[in-house]
Amino acid sequence: MRSQRKDQQRGRGGLLRLTAAAALCLSLSTGCGRPLDPVECNQLLDHYTELLVRQERRGISDDDVERAKESARSKAAGSSEFAKCSSKVSRRQWECAIKAPSVDEVERCLL
Repeated sequence: MRSQRKDQQRGRGGLLRLTAAAALCLSLSTGCGRPLDPVECNQLLDHYTELLVRQERRGISDDDVERAKESARSKAAGSSEFAKCSSKVSRRQWECAIKAPSVDEVERCLL
């Protein structure tokens, strides 16, 4: 019971951090190149979510990672800020972030 509660608390903290990072991503100014399409915005969200949950929960199952991605996509779908992704995240930022191997590096790419 206690370990399940800790896992749930860690999961909530990760989603809060994800939400904060998404807000950061969306507050950025645009760059050069063709705008991102919605699929690319979702790819970036999925990449960031996967890195985040794997960092915070070592040994997490692939099924749990997929559930975290689905949850993040669901929250993003209702967000007016996330809807601005294609106009706020530049192509260069996206290319850097999508290749980044860690949460910190993704965030650096999006600054």
